[in-house]
Amino acid sequence: MRLLGVGLACLVACAGVASAQVEVLTPGLLTRLDAAKERPLRLDPGGDVVRLVAGGARWEEAGPPQILDLDRDGVEDFVVFLMADPGTGEQALVVHEWGAAADVFGKAVFYVVFDRQDEVLEWGGTHRLTVRPRPGK
Repeated sequence: MRLLGVGLACLVACAGVASAQVEVLTPGLLTRLDAAKERPLRLDPGGDVVRLVAGGARWEEAGPPQILDLDRDGVEDFVVFLMADPGTGEQALVVHEWGAAADVFGKAVFYVVFDRQDEVLEWGGTHRLTVRPRPGK
C-alpha cells in the first residue's frame, strides 16, 4: 500500500500545475504495468470497474479520494480512489471522470490492482488523463 500511497501523493502534487494531460502514475509505478497484465476496461452500467464490484472482494476506501482539476479552471475533471480489500490484501487505484452532479462520479477511465507485495495483478484503461470537453467548461 505504501507504493500506491506515494504514487497518489505524487499525482496530486503534479496535478497542481495546469495541464491538458497528466500521467496518473509515477515513473516507478508506470514501469510495473506489464502489457501481459493489461485487461479490457470492462464497466458495469454504473460506470464502475467490473473487476472491483463483482465477486467476493470487499473493497474499501483506503484513503480520502483525490480530486483533480487538470487545467486549473476551477471545474473538477477526475476523482482518484485508493482502495483496499482487507480479506486479500489487494490494493487498487481507480480513476473516475468527475460526474455531472454532486456526489455522482462519471465512468471509470483507469484502474490498477496490486497484491500485498506491490506487484501488479492487472490493469486497464488509460493512465494518461486528458481534460475532456464538457458543457459549461
